[in-house]
Amino acid sequence: MEDRELVQRLLDNDEAAFNYFWETYYPRLLRFAKTLVHYDQDTAEDLTQEIFIHCLEKIDQFEHKSTLSTWLMRILYYKALHVQRKASRHTSLYGEDCEGEEVDMVSQIASHGVSPDQALAWKEAMAHYQEALDTLKDAERTAWVLRQEEGLNYDEIVEVLGKTANTWRISICRTKERIVEMMGKDYLAALMR
Repeated sequence: MEDRELVQRLLDNDEAAFNYFWETYYPRLLRFAKTLVHYDQDTAEDLTQEIFIHCLEKIDQFEHKSTLSTWLMRILYYKALHVQRKASRHTSLYGEDCEGEEVDMVSQIASHGVSPDQALAWKEAMAHYQEALDTLKDAERTAWVLRQEEGLNYDEIVEVLGKTANTWRISICRTKERIVEMMGKDYLAALMR
């Protein structure tokens, strides 16, 4: 469904459009939110749900100057920054890694016909990848995730994060070099498939 049609149908309170909106954008925004809050599942879910409600209430303000997904990610990005600033005044925003979630990931991988050894190797590679991401500055990690994991082009990254496309090209190139240096080229290539 095209953005204009979806927005109009959301404005008309079309239940099918709402379901489409939720199923299409919620998983993507949740993945993005997790990277913004260092994979704290509860905070990411709360943030994503809050943004969804906010965006539905303000959908009439979407001006079609960008894609709907870019508009949503931009709002999520700035809300996450606000939450981080607010939380840093009181306590750390970032929780500990959720062991149950990692076990679920291995089970999920294994359920797709992958051997337990392969699933364990994948889990270790993902942990190594996460360690590499954790060494990056927030803006670098966010740009990397938007480009490599969410598939945004540089102009869309500019719409979400600001600055210029060239700034993000250089940043992402340097980030890739650092990740390759930390993980090795083979690890990174395997994860980016």
